Amino acid sequence: MAAQGPPSAAPAPPSPPVLWDPSKKRFSTSDGLAYLQYTLRSVKKDQKAMDLVHTFVPPSKRGTGIAAHLCEAAFQH
Repeated sequence: MAAQGPPSAAPAPPSPPVLWDPSKKRFSTSDGLAYLQYTLRSVKKDQKAMDLVHTFVPPSKRGTGIAAHLCEAAFQH
């Protein structure tokens, strides 16, 4: 009898669209209800670093991975 591995995980839900608004220094969901706030600071003469300051997800959307999607969008930026 062949050994069986763990059952395969369900596919991840599609990532919600994430919008970048540099004037507000935030990444947000298309409805604007969930967001990630950041600040920029100078590291070297022509380089800046992005400090992720705060995420907010309304109670009705918590536990769905939205904060992770917002962070991933910021990391990829």
